[in-house]
Amino acid sequence: MWALPGGFLKMNETAKEGAFRELHEETGFVASYLEEFGTFSGVHRDPRERTITIAFVALVMKQEVRGGDDAQEARWFPVSDLPALAFDHLDIYKAAREYLRRAICFEPIGFELMGEEFTIPSLQHLYETILERKFDRGNFQKKLLSLGLLESTEKPSDRDESGDLYSKDEIKINPPFSAPSFNAYISAKEDSFSPRGKGLVRKPIEALFEEKEEPAPKPKGWSRKVIKYRFNRAVYDMLKKKGNKIEF
Repeated sequence: MWALPGGFLKMNETAKEGAFRELHEETGFVASYLEEFGTFSGVHRDPRERTITIAFVALVMKQEVRGGDDAQEARWFPVSDLPALAFDHLDIYKAAREYLRRAICFEPIGFELMGEEFTIPSLQHLYETILERKFDRGNFQKKLLSLGLLESTEKPSDRDESGDLYSKDEIKINPPFSAPSFNAYISAKEDSFSPRGKGLVRKPIEALFEEKEEPAPKPKGWSRKVIKYRFNRAVYDMLKKKGNKIEF
């Protein structure tokens, strides 16, 4: 059956050293973050013999995984579609997810997986996966920047005078523009609305509230610059010392 990577301790290593070794032997991974989160000691959890498991959660950059040592095969599975797991490994997995949800508010877990430089959307996706909830992109970015946890890798000279994140060459060729906005007027006596502009659009009033303003089209060849950030560990250490919690 499928099982979490693991194995037995050697007499000359600590539990954490054994966890690092077993992870590498059975998957080929070297963890950037590995922390103990629980002990599992059910009497009948392993039908072969009395076994006590010290469980660790490890974070690694996603890459090709290979089975090794006594693992016949190793594979990634989406958390939304896990296979049946051996022994009590599903309980261990659930406990690991709960541990991450708590720890990510106090530890820079997300940043450990991002590498030296990363984008805010990629960091947000990781937080959403661990916490199993969606965040507004603008609010997520505003929160992290307000805490001072992120610093841009962009030089001031890379920005245009207005501060928009576009290269100067792009602005010269394709100056920014915005599409005209339309204000809708609702009549309580009629089941239609008339936008300010040419023509008349008739729709049931109920449909008006389902209308979503279409984003302004961008000129051909237009592209927005991707801004990358670094994790400011000095600020994080200061917040941690004060006991601050990162909440969204």
